[in-house]
Amino acid sequence: MRPLFCAVAFLFVGPHFAIAAGPAAIQRPTQDTTVQLIYSGDSIAAAKRMGSTELIGSRLITAAKASQKAGRPNDALGYYEAFLRFYPYGSQWDDPAHSGWDEAAISYIELIAKIEKRDEEWFVESIQAIETYRELSDAVKQSKEEDLFRLTRELIQKYPRSIFVQSAVLKVSTKSRAARTYDKPGPKLLGEMKQFGIPEANSLLVRLHCDDRSNHDKNPRQLADIVADVRQRSDSLFLRRMYCYLLLRQQVFQKEGDAVAVTWESYLEEHPPETRPSLRSKLISLYLEANWPEEALLRMESWAAADGAATTAEFLYQVGAYYGNKKDWNQAESFFKQAIRADKNSQAATLAKLGMARVFRVRNDEMAMVEILKEVAEMPSIDTHSNLMDASNSRNAAHEWLADYYTQKGKYREALLWWEKWQPASWCGTCYESMVKEREAKILECKRAMIQFDKH
Repeated sequence: MRPLFCAVAFLFVGPHFAIAAGPAAIQRPTQDTTVQLIYSGDSIAAAKRMGSTELIGSRLITAAKASQKAGRPNDALGYYEAFLRFYPYGSQWDDPAHSGWDEAAISYIELIAKIEKRDEEWFVESIQAIETYRELSDAVKQSKEEDLFRLTRELIQKYPRSIFVQSAVLKVSTKSRAARTYDKPGPKLLGEMKQFGIPEANSLLVRLHCDDRSNHDKNPRQLADIVADVRQRSDSLFLRRMYCYLLLRQQVFQKEGDAVAVTWESYLEEHPPETRPSLRSKLISLYLEANWPEEALLRMESWAAADGAATTAEFLYQVGAYYGNKKDWNQAESFFKQAIRADKNSQAATLAKLGMARVFRVRNDEMAMVEILKEVAEMPSIDTHSNLMDASNSRNAAHEWLADYYTQKGKYREALLWWEKWQPASWCGTCYESMVKEREAKILECKRAMIQFDKH
């Protein structure tokens, strides 16, 4: 059986972006819930919905391509713009979440050129810079050192307002052979960016890299200074929120209560008031990830008056899931029950009932386990996201669990009912194929067993 709940921490990246030196993009509406969440400013909810920021990037690019192929270019632009809101600066620090930036940025600019008449300086220069940037990307792959620097300088000097400059400089600063020597190229290129009028806000990542401050793990004591610097100098919500979160995370893991309180207020200032519930959920997740449940509970108590029942239920479920993963079943049961009582119709209550089923299974209380799983099977379905590749939902999880239980008990007619209801789902293609084969094999096993039973 696959695990049915897991305390997951999501990497947060900000939802707002300005295209390099250009204006913020036109917001093109789509019916996609994830895109709407990104546009509304609630990237945390978008990340939770997809399970990881990497999946959001992959999904948005796939959706953009499909929309373009289906003759819906405005939808395609909406998906590309949403991607660039999540990942506004290209590949940095070898972050796999940014691996699709080149494709999204180039496709975005080329598609605008096909369907709109735009004459803003940033857009004109971006169109003109595309071939140079493509050559640069190829030079990185082929380790052509001389071409790397020549093409980067061409982008800085000829197309300083394009969306590609900072990404290009970061490529050279991290990927070139010179980047691994004492005479690092970053500072020189940073000076050229300033010389050609590129605003400091659009070169801040390069400057942090040059100061060896982008890698906060190497310089943990500097992180508070970096956050102050970023908040003062950058108008990018992406950077401001990301660095605030990194500092908050570090302080939580070091259990610096007073410092956490100060940084938490700074983090809240970078977000609109309507996102407070999802931000609080994120902080609870951090406390639990840092094995600091006592502080999570204190926070929950202080927020009780401001939060609705559904939000309180979500927090209680998170704590229950934490103790479940620790195999502290008494505590897990206590918090799952509290979550259900807080708001029995909430999504958290549904997940808490799945958690209770796990508690009952560990205690060999099969009747209680089956009863609560059948309750979940009848409740409105919600996404589970129990791990990175999980694309399933609560009802589906109950179907699979009940099918497996009745198969083990030799009750094949009942098992067949649940196996046929179970619909495998995974973001991993190989995992999905394996699950489909498992379902087919189990259905066949049940049918054969029933035939044998009928013969006797």
